[in-house]
Amino acid sequence: NAHWVNWLTQAKRRCILLGQAHGEWCYDPGFQPALVDRLTNRVQIEMFFLKPEGLAAQLRQTEDSIGNRNTKQRIQGSLREVWRIRSSLEPSVRGYLTLYVYDATPSLGLTWIDDFMVVTHYLASRTNRTSPCLVVESGPGSDTLYAVYAENVDRIRADFSKEITNDNIETFAPKEKDGQTT
Repeated sequence: NAHWVNWLTQAKRRCILLGQAHGEWCYDPGFQPALVDRLTNRVQIEMFFLKPEGLAAQLRQTEDSIGNRNTKQRIQGSLREVWRIRSSLEPSVRGYLTLYVYDATPSLGLTWIDDFMVVTHYLASRTNRTSPCLVVESGPGSDTLYAVYAENVDRIRADFSKEITNDNIETFAPKEKDGQTT
């Protein structure tokens, strides 16, 4: 876990986080200060959350329920937390943080910092904390693993994602009332 925030603090140009709920990020005490620092230093940050009501989240919930984890609640809680952080930022800084929900096969998590990626591949019957990971660095050519994962992120953004805005945040992460999502 300590590596995640350290990687974020190294970002100079961009950071893309593709995952399901990003709960480990969102509830790490070092995440908010590192995120705000990078945003105020004009690092473009994108976070992709699995769409809580989507088919892919329903499938993942079936697998996560083995470990008594509520996928939908985890996604919504993390989305609310990152939206709270984003909302607290100065308007000029807010534009550097873009949040998305996506509905596509949740087969991997990806942390993309400038020219390297840490890619974890989810295993159907296990929590993603125990997934194997690869460190992939940028290199020449369009047939490298880096290029394949970069294209995958671009396709997820273009074809399977919806940007979170003030107008739709309640659709994807309704406010809690008395410990219950409304």
